[in-house]
Amino acid sequence: MESIKSKIGIAVFLPLSFTIFLSIILTISLWFDYRSASNIAEISKAVETASLLVHELQKERGMSTGFVGSGGMKFREELQKQREITDEIMGKFRREISGKEMFGNILEKLGKLNKIRERVDSLDISKEEVVRFYTSRINELIDTVSYMFKEASNTDIGARILALSFFLRAKDIEGIKRAILSVVFAKNIFEEDLFIKFVELEGKRQAYISSFFKVAPEYYTDMFEEIKGRDEFKEAEAMERTAVEKREGFNTEPTRWFEIQTGKINLIKEVEDFIINDIREKALEESRSALFKFFGTAVLALFVTTITGIFIYRTFRSISLRIEETVKFVEEISTSMEFSALNRYERTGSKDEFHIIERAVRNMLGEIGGALRSIMGAVSELARGNFKQRIRGNFKGDLGIIVNHINESFSELNRVMESFKDVMGNVSNGNLQVRIRENFHGDIKELVDYINDSLEKLQRLLNTIKSNLKDVFYHMSSMNVSVEETTTAIHNVSEETLRVKNMSHDMVEVIGKGKGKIKEMYASTEEIVEASKKIGSITDKIIEIAEQTNLIALNAAIEAARAGDLGKSFAVVADEIRKLAEISGNAAKEISNLVEEVLMTVEKGEKTSKEVVESYRSIEEVVKSVMIAIESIAVAMEEQSRSVEVIKENIRTVTEKTKEIESNMDKFQV
Repeated sequence: MESIKSKIGIAVFLPLSFTIFLSIILTISLWFDYRSASNIAEISKAVETASLLVHELQKERGMSTGFVGSGGMKFREELQKQREITDEIMGKFRREISGKEMFGNILEKLGKLNKIRERVDSLDISKEEVVRFYTSRINELIDTVSYMFKEASNTDIGARILALSFFLRAKDIEGIKRAILSVVFAKNIFEEDLFIKFVELEGKRQAYISSFFKVAPEYYTDMFEEIKGRDEFKEAEAMERTAVEKREGFNTEPTRWFEIQTGKINLIKEVEDFIINDIREKALEESRSALFKFFGTAVLALFVTTITGIFIYRTFRSISLRIEETVKFVEEISTSMEFSALNRYERTGSKDEFHIIERAVRNMLGEIGGALRSIMGAVSELARGNFKQRIRGNFKGDLGIIVNHINESFSELNRVMESFKDVMGNVSNGNLQVRIRENFHGDIKELVDYINDSLEKLQRLLNTIKSNLKDVFYHMSSMNVSVEETTTAIHNVSEETLRVKNMSHDMVEVIGKGKGKIKEMYASTEEIVEASKKIGSITDKIIEIAEQTNLIALNAAIEAARAGDLGKSFAVVADEIRKLAEISGNAAKEISNLVEEVLMTVEKGEKTSKEVVESYRSIEEVVKSVMIAIESIAVAMEEQSRSVEVIKENIRTVTEKTKEIESNMDKFQV
């Protein structure tokens, strides 16, 4: 991941590089402007010589055409002199363009000039071919102006060069017209083909002059307008009009026409020379200006780039140091999370944007630190059980919202605890009808609902226990009555047995009574069996109730443990119920064991009674045996009497415990 320093470096480097690039491009552009102007100034010298050569070739073209057209009768001497002048200028042109590859093709074609001259001297060439050759060479020399135009980067110089090109084309047409009219005046007739050619050339010349006026500076056109008012120019124009209008019978010497037209062309040559010199001066001026701009711009660009680079370096270094300090400051605080250490990072330097950022971060962390200290104090009090503690302080924004939420949570917890205390206080006082009526939300609401539901279940459980205790008490009372009856019966049997023992000699007399008593005893024994079975059933129920009560107490203790401190009081009650249930269960088990013993004894008595009834027919024969049996019965009755007493005592104990449980249960408001 790129750092901020690298991003700033890239952001600074790109525009600086672009600025340096533009400076280099501008400097190179100025250098090319200088080279372009210098090349134009240099080429303009060759163009000036080429223009002079064109001027002389134009005169030679006119004389050669007149010589061929007159059949060698005219321009012989003038042509020879003109050739000497042309050769002299051509030599100068060769020297000036030596080493310049762009002019190599022109020199090669000019080398064919001597062959054309030989053919002219021998009249072995037509005037059209003469004009075509010279015109081609002249056009090639005029095209040297295009070399200057290609080098021109300045539009002003380019316009001047273009004007010179149009002007040279027009001037060349003036030379062609001189050659054509030399032939016309030599023949004293304007032949149709020459006339057409002449008219076409005049149209081209006017087009070139029109273009010249459009692109040339005003002082060029003013100079041209000035030479048009001179006598030589006007006379040449008049001779042209005469030739065009009369078409034949001119009676004009061709040499005269050549001289007048040459004067006109010389006037045009003055304008041409002026334009070439003006272009050269303009190019030299532009060259000096471009060179000055080049060095000035290069020095200025170097100076500005250096100063900018130094400034950017120092600024970037300063920003980098401040970023490093700020990052170090924030990282140390975020690592240690000791907001009290903020004062160690207090800066006394420049009051720039980083100082503002640091101060803002310091203030923000100070606010957070203050809030955290307040929160820690409040949470510490909460951990010690103080639910009335609140966070004090004026906090802003999201921090203030968080503090308000925490205070609201503390208030909600305090409200919950107050409700729990009130409910548990009532429960500890035996009031199981109380419920938590406050409106809570979320997990607290679930806990409140769970406590209320537990209280509801406990209330129903205690109601059930009370109802079952009443049933137990009722059955114990019934069982007590049965035991009393059994005791009475056993006592009666004992008395009768004693009487039988004491009055055995009267056995016969009382056999009838004994028989009846035995029957009564048999019936009582059956009642005892039934009563014992009922007692066993009741004790089973008591054991089952005790086990259920013990299970309920265990569940209540578990739920109280889940409730934590809030369920301690209820846990004590549950434990007491569990203990009482264990005692009741143990007592019921003892009663059950005693009832089983009584039942066994009673069953044994019942068996004996049956035997007595079955053997009663032979009682008279076995009186002795009866006496022994009666004694055994007396002993058994005594033992049974003692067992019944134990049963009575146990029943009395169970009854008392049941009353005690019922009394304790009455303390609860269910």
